[in-house]
Amino acid sequence: MHYEKNAPQIDHIFPKSSLKNQGYKDNEINQFANYWILSKNKNQNKYNNHPQKYFEDVDDAELQRGYISRELLDFQHYKNFIQQRESKILEHIKKELDFKDENDFPFSKMMKVEETEFNMSDFVDD
Repeated sequence: MHYEKNAPQIDHIFPKSSLKNQGYKDNEINQFANYWILSKNKNQNKYNNHPQKYFEDVDDAELQRGYISRELLDFQHYKNFIQQRESKILEHIKKELDFKDENDFPFSKMMKVEETEFNMSDFVDD
């Protein structure tokens, strides 16, 4: 049963304000690989918790399904986390949509951290 008060929300894995404080730009923060879908209730309880703390009670199987590496949930590994998760997500999409050639998948080059051409924050409530 779906409850509106606990509907799924999209939120940053690495908190936006923490990344801004470390000098990251919006296109590096609002990168699709830095988003996670969670319940409204869980999101409201998340605050600006460090990703390691927030994800400590998340089951390893759930993290694996979400292409989230527990070992990279630290701000010093942020760029590596984004690159690895982005690659895994895009590979999954390519496989599901049966793309056989890099040229068949137009988003591969468009969605790099340094060059994001669309901003996920347009789709997310802060």
